[in-house]
Order: sequence, then structure tokens, then C-alpha cells
Amino acid sequence: MKKSDRHGTHDYKRLHPAAMLYFVAKILKELYGLLPVIPIIVVSAPTLLGESVNRFWLSVWLIVFVLLLLTLFSWQRWLRFKYRIEHRAIYIEQGIWVKKKTWITRDRIQSIDTTESIYDRVMGLVRLQVETA
Repeated sequence: MKKSDRHGTHDYKRLHPAAMLYFVAKILKELYGLLPVIPIIVVSAPTLLGESVNRFWLSVWLIVFVLLLLTLFSWQRWLRFKYRIEHRAIYIEQGIWVKKKTWITRDRIQSIDTTESIYDRVMGLVRLQVETA
């Protein structure tokens, strides 16, 4: 038996695809402490894998692999972030491994701030920040 969703999935909205750039920046900020691991891997690889390993190509492949993972995780974050605006509330659903569902009713909203930076203006976007009690 299927679970029925009284609102359906067709009325969910997603962020603009440019939000993936924000997600990349957020992931880089979260994983900033792991960046020194890349040179350690490059330096210690010949002793672990043998002298035939070229450090230049190992560096290139590591950077490509990290960029591919960043792209994949930012796309997944963008894909899993959905929101729905109803009459008296905002419903937000997000998360890759742990799905987080948030209801924000109109009574709990203290302020709504909009920010428009230079690169937001180029893409015609506005950042919206909702502060709750």
C-alpha cells in the first residue's frame, strides 16, 4: 500500500540551479580542514604504492576526483532541497543522508531579510533569510 501525500509532489519548488555554487562554497568551508590531506597523499604515495607512481598525475587525478565529488554532493544537496509555501506556513525539506523537514508558521517568523550581492544581480537572484522565534 502506498502512502498518500495530501499535497502531492508537484507543488514543491526548488532553488535556482545557481544555488549549487553556494553549496560548493559551503562544502569547501566544511571540509577546509581536510585540504592538507591531499599533499600528504601525493608525497607518501610512492612509498605506499611503489616508485612507479608519478606524483604529477596522481595530483591531477586527486584534484579531478575531489572536484567531481564536490560537484556530485552540491548537485545532490540542490536536488534534495525542496520547499513549499502554503497559506499560513513554509515547508522545507532538505538533507542527503538525514532528511530534515521544517515547518515555519507565519506566527513564528520574526523578520524576513533580502540580500542582493553583485553576483546575485548578474543572475537575477535574491537571497532570502527568514528569522524565526
